[in-house]
Amino acid sequence: MSAGEPVGSQSLDHNSAQQERKSALKTVEENQAKFQSSEILDNCMSGRVTLRSDTNPTLSKNKLLNLILSELSNATEERVLEYQAVDVGTAHSVAAELDRRAEHAPYRLGYDSLLQNLRVVIMPTKVHDSHVPWFENSLDQMLVSGFLTTQEKASLERYPGTTFKTFGPPYQESRKEPDYCVTPIGSRLPTLVFESGWSESRPQLHNDRDLWLRGGQGFVQVILIIKWTKNANKRVKGDIEVFDLDVAGNLRLLQHEIIFPAPAPAFAVSQQITITRHQLFGPNQPAGQNPAQVTHLYLNDLRVIAARNMGNDGYIPA
Repeated sequence: MSAGEPVGSQSLDHNSAQQERKSALKTVEENQAKFQSSEILDNCMSGRVTLRSDTNPTLSKNKLLNLILSELSNATEERVLEYQAVDVGTAHSVAAELDRRAEHAPYRLGYDSLLQNLRVVIMPTKVHDSHVPWFENSLDQMLVSGFLTTQEKASLERYPGTTFKTFGPPYQESRKEPDYCVTPIGSRLPTLVFESGWSESRPQLHNDRDLWLRGGQGFVQVILIIKWTKNANKRVKGDIEVFDLDVAGNLRLLQHEIIFPAPAPAFAVSQQITITRHQLFGPNQPAGQNPAQVTHLYLNDLRVIAARNMGNDGYIPA
């Protein structure tokens, strides 16, 4: 199967035989590898700007801060800055200064204390954030369908770019501002997280995945990763991956779906991401409710939003 062909939904079926599940996930991973191979070629042409400190891994706090502030002042489009080998003290000091001096600037900052990577996404675009109206609209559909009550929906607070710092080992000194998340009232961390990549690479997004799931202390149930890949002709591919942890604490790919190129209409209308009540509420599951009850996020709805945002920025779907 080529990268442009649709990848079928691989929702986890708890009632199927174990061997069938392994075979299905193996197919997903093989198709994902083919898609990523094509993505590498497109990324080489995309002009994505990623600045790293590889050649000078001991940047001082002031030097690092000045580099980021300069990029914030001069940026005219989305870009990602990543600095490696940044110690905890330096990262925290830089983050505090940015909070103070660039409070209203359009950026999202993350620090992975395990990898010692400091990353700043400057000027996230509407394409980057297309999942926000998509999920908000999906919540309304959950309400209409009876999956959620009005009170339950109100208890699921949603935040784009809010800072979280209460991660568990080995990420306890980390800081992350998700692209979007669902945080039930009373929860220290989100239960459901979106991370989107327009200028960020897939490996960077997978580092975010590891931070959220492995450092999530049992609160973070599932992460949805959306990767947009543009080429020199301003055509954009997109796909979505859904991950959680299995009972042994191992990362598990639940679904991988192609957004663009859009599949044949008959298949496109059936494409959906499966979400359970447990993934939404986590340890704060309302009493008397079935945590295994499922709802769906329809990918065609995301396509419509993303295509409109791409057009506004001069891009077209692949």
